[in-house]
Amino acid sequence: MGLGVVVRDRNGSFCFARVRRLRIQWTPELAEIQAIKFGLEVALEEGFVSGEIESDCLRAVQQIAKEERSLTEEGDECEEVKDRLEDLGGSVTIWFRAGNPIGQRTSWHTPTHS
Repeated sequence: MGLGVVVRDRNGSFCFARVRRLRIQWTPELAEIQAIKFGLEVALEEGFVSGEIESDCLRAVQQIAKEERSLTEEGDECEEVKDRLEDLGGSVTIWFRAGNPIGQRTSWHTPTHS
């Protein structure tokens, strides 16, 4: 299994991509949550402070958005995603994108200086 992240600037231009290969089998929903978590790890490593994460997996986005904790493996991973969101400390939005052909696309931007 592999996880992939594509980082784009605020205009949608490609900046870079990262891939992580794993020897593991997850449910599709858990794989999507892991991809979101991987995107946040990349953001932290690269020093980004705000951005958007787009996923074509509505259930993963809904799981992360839930306030109550789920006692499932997916729920545990969602809590880790929430922790990483707090670590970023900036503004990060996770939202569902219907029909995303890439499957998982992450766009980040650094704040503008005016």
